[in-house]
Amino acid sequence: MPLFRNFEQPLKSNIGNNRTNDPDDIVKTKRHLNKLGYFDEDTEVPFITKEMENGIIKYQKDKKLKIDGVMKPGGETERSIFEELTLTPAEALWDYKEDDSISIGFGGDITGTLPSRKTPKIREGIIAQVPDLYNKPAPLPTQSEQLIGSIDTIADAINTAKGNTKRSRENRGVFKTAEILARVHEEAKRRKEQNMMSISAEKSFTLDGTEDSAIAKPAPRPEATSTQDRKDAIINNKGKVIKVVKNPDANPKRPIYAWPIMSEVNENNDKIESEARKADLDPDLVKAIVHLETTQGYYDRIKPDKKTIRPMNVHVEYWKDLGYSREDLNDKNKNIEAGVELLKRIKEKMPNASTAEIASVYHSLGAQKVSDYGARVEILVKEKPWENNEKK
Repeated sequence: MPLFRNFEQPLKSNIGNNRTNDPDDIVKTKRHLNKLGYFDEDTEVPFITKEMENGIIKYQKDKKLKIDGVMKPGGETERSIFEELTLTPAEALWDYKEDDSISIGFGGDITGTLPSRKTPKIREGIIAQVPDLYNKPAPLPTQSEQLIGSIDTIADAINTAKGNTKRSRENRGVFKTAEILARVHEEAKRRKEQNMMSISAEKSFTLDGTEDSAIAKPAPRPEATSTQDRKDAIINNKGKVIKVVKNPDANPKRPIYAWPIMSEVNENNDKIESEARKADLDPDLVKAIVHLETTQGYYDRIKPDKKTIRPMNVHVEYWKDLGYSREDLNDKNKNIEAGVELLKRIKEKMPNASTAEIASVYHSLGAQKVSDYGARVEILVKEKPWENNEKK
């Protein structure tokens, strides 16, 4: 249950790569980042992920904080997130007290060489027990709860066997595996019980104990609908999302003017693979777009000042804010880098979108439904005509 509106309990320990990473802290951090538009994946998985670290780094960049992908209890990143979510000064939760415990030297007895530092400490009386709201009868066990009960029985049997069996060299690995499974099982049960408690609470309370009718839930991210709005969201990393609806009438067939022999996928394969992996994209998605653009857009090869440049057909003027000049885009390696960067940013703004939906927006930023282009790219990803030079 949120301590302040939209903000859950503060961190207990450090979050980040090679840090303590308490499971509760990880889930709380993911929920907070999700509400602010910096994390789109499952918030209830109690493990640190690359997407979560990227979300922290992006937030730190946007807010001009120290960029290290780390969050510390009461640190500047957590305080900033608190203020963003609650519209309340961080001093309402953290009290900054002088820390005179600093000592240096082998025995730590040298004094007067360093000034005392201010460290954030949670104000006394802020963290309190939330009153028991209801005393409802327990519901009948669900199928998943019955399964957990069965696992409990298995775990008890394992523990009994461990107590009665000598740990020989042969069975030591079995017991080690059992111990790991038992710890995972206990963590799963704890997370499930905590989730059930949060769902059962139909009311929340403010700091003074008065009822707050609104339960804090992840706020839906605003949608970018116009072409300019979408461009702004992509270039300036705004928190808005882009949505495209399915279109059963989209035609994925190869047009008669397409020449598969003109495909530039194979000659750029290594660069495509490398850039796609860096951007966490499916290389086949990038290859499908290069294949389509070079087999259907070959007709402007003789134009010296063409507006878009292959192999990824990036529009020179429209996407200049990505940081690539016409000279850059005429270099195929730079062109692929620019196209992949644009594709990556579009995908980030389209959580859970299909290949056809992402490709439709890549082709036309204002697309509201899947286009023939998007449907064609989705087919190419599956068929991969560049692998055998077939005329798909």
